[in-house]
Amino acid sequence: GLHTNGYSLAGKILTEVAQKSYADRFDDAGTSFGEELLRPHRSYAPVLELMQRDLIKGCAHITGGGFPGNVDRILPSGCDAYIEAGAWEPDPIFRFLQRTGGVEWQEMYRTFNMGIGMVLVVDGSHVEDVEGAGEIGQFDPRVIGRIERGGGNVVVEV
Repeated sequence: GLHTNGYSLAGKILTEVAQKSYADRFDDAGTSFGEELLRPHRSYAPVLELMQRDLIKGCAHITGGGFPGNVDRILPSGCDAYIEAGAWEPDPIFRFLQRTGGVEWQEMYRTFNMGIGMVLVVDGSHVEDVEGAGEIGQFDPRVIGRIERGGGNVVVEV
């Protein structure tokens, strides 16, 4: 879901562009638009256990500013982050907002989290440990990008 960001744009697209009300049915999700937009996000407290085990090099809560505005805060100088948008399927609400609002895909990833609420930076040797950790199994963890030498940029590869 939206995980607490992008509500102003989402509300504008829904009510002004699509001429929908929050009570209208959003068939793609089997809910009303209001229920879909206000779907609570999960607590990321289980990540603390992974931090205490030194499995996490950095983490970014993807809020307003999307990937570029949040992942860049945890990048060390001399590194770029590449987010592979094809690594997951965004929830249907994002396709609705993009299509209905005519929002460019790059802007979607700058404004919304596209269903990714938290990004964890993990050493390659610990990826399987993190993915298999019971503490975060509920989040369906997956590799969605990579860190390379660079100039501090966050690139979303759509």
